[in-house]
Amino acid sequence: MKNRFTLAAAVCALALGFSGLANAATITANQNLRTDGSAVAASRSILSNATDPNTSNMFSLGNEGFLAIDVDPNVLVSPALTIERTNGAPNVGNYPEAVDIFLGGTLTGAGLSEANTYTPGDRIATLLNDGTAINLAAGVSVAFGAGPGTTSYTINFDGLGTLYSVIALVDATLDNFANEYSVSGIISDGWDVTRLEVTQRANIGEVPLPAGILLMLSGLFGLGVLRRFKAKTA
Repeated sequence: MKNRFTLAAAVCALALGFSGLANAATITANQNLRTDGSAVAASRSILSNATDPNTSNMFSLGNEGFLAIDVDPNVLVSPALTIERTNGAPNVGNYPEAVDIFLGGTLTGAGLSEANTYTPGDRIATLLNDGTAINLAAGVSVAFGAGPGTTSYTINFDGLGTLYSVIALVDATLDNFANEYSVSGIISDGWDVTRLEVTQRANIGEVPLPAGILLMLSGLFGLGVLRRFKAKTA
């Protein structure tokens, strides 16, 4: 049997309000066009708007665009918080929008670029900007809150029993409201992220003892046996 020890006490959780997140994780985004094919306004295309504490700013995903955070080699800790800039708090039908929340998956690139890609992992929820959620995975719950022109979503995924290093928001507005946009003629910038917060911790499980420590322990064991032997023969 291999000698192993567990560093449970050494696990350290770090809350990321994103003021300083750049040194702790990788933020990747690809902002697509609006639902009518036009470009998202420059004021809504600043990636840091999604991570600063000013909830009057926003980063719009565009139609089917995404924003993701990778904390590898650490893992995400529940819950995650996202706040959407909403026309009404929550939205009452003027500009219905939706976003899929994924955990895991594969990212290429960093920062904001049209070349960045995301291969989805496990979808755990779809958030609607009317303050509801659908497609909840087993073990996932969402709590809602409303602020001045915002709707917040606290996503608890403790019940999943799986460790993830990536969380991604993928716009799903037309997947859920295609008819509303085709009939009314309104235009969407996609899901508007005004705040995204996650917590991470070190991914530490059972760690094999280094060879030097094993050698030291075997030496101490040998000394103990030798002392007992001398005591018996004295």
